[in-house]
Amino acid sequence: MNFEKIKVKSFLLLLLIISSCNTIKLNNLTNEQDLSKEIEVVHLISEKDKISHNGKKIGDIVFKDNKNPDWNYLKNKMTAFAKLNGANLIEIKTFGWGKKGQVFYLEANLFYVESEKKILNTENNKDERCSIVIFRDGLESPLGSAFTINASINNTKFENLKKSNYFREYVDDCNQENTVLINKNSYKVKLNGKSKYYKVAKQTGTGYLGNSVQIGIGGVYFVEIEDEVLGKLLISEINE
Repeated sequence: MNFEKIKVKSFLLLLLIISSCNTIKLNNLTNEQDLSKEIEVVHLISEKDKISHNGKKIGDIVFKDNKNPDWNYLKNKMTAFAKLNGANLIEIKTFGWGKKGQVFYLEANLFYVESEKKILNTENNKDERCSIVIFRDGLESPLGSAFTINASINNTKFENLKKSNYFREYVDDCNQENTVLINKNSYKVKLNGKSKYYKVAKQTGTGYLGNSVQIGIGGVYFVEIEDEVLGKLLISEINE
């Protein structure tokens, strides 16, 4: 075991905690933590997906941030914290913007999974086909939430989108161009080899989600979630 490396990591961890005003806390630390491990990539999955990965649990984290709501910033912060604690997998229990009175709030488990291939397999072991997913913005105002939003994806009709459900349409060709209608307003969606996730809301209030592209459509905004992992995590928070 390289003790100098452990000392450096411990010092960096202390600096991270101090600089973040203790917004990330590690609880219930187990004896599986090994700070000598070099972690290159940290993966994020949802606990609600019940994916079996056989990882060694390191502990639980609670992450609160009231400074910067940008997803890339938040993701980089939590993955850096995971690396410094010897984890390469963050299994999210719950997260979101505006939860528990915080700008951003997250609860998760930290794991170390021995095989990188095993982590990659867990993310793709559902034999998942490409799809288009549309959900309602969780930060939409109460006035906007009362507004009816219907949609169709490639002529498949969906009615009355709520915050408690989402629309999903699977497609046979992951590279085909698709037609999406939001309350009769048309938009072309090209999947480019992967699933795409969109949030919609009536334009009566303001909300923010980093790493997204917003398109105004007749009083309803239609936002692409560019990070596919974030899209999957947001859907996992919806009880369909």
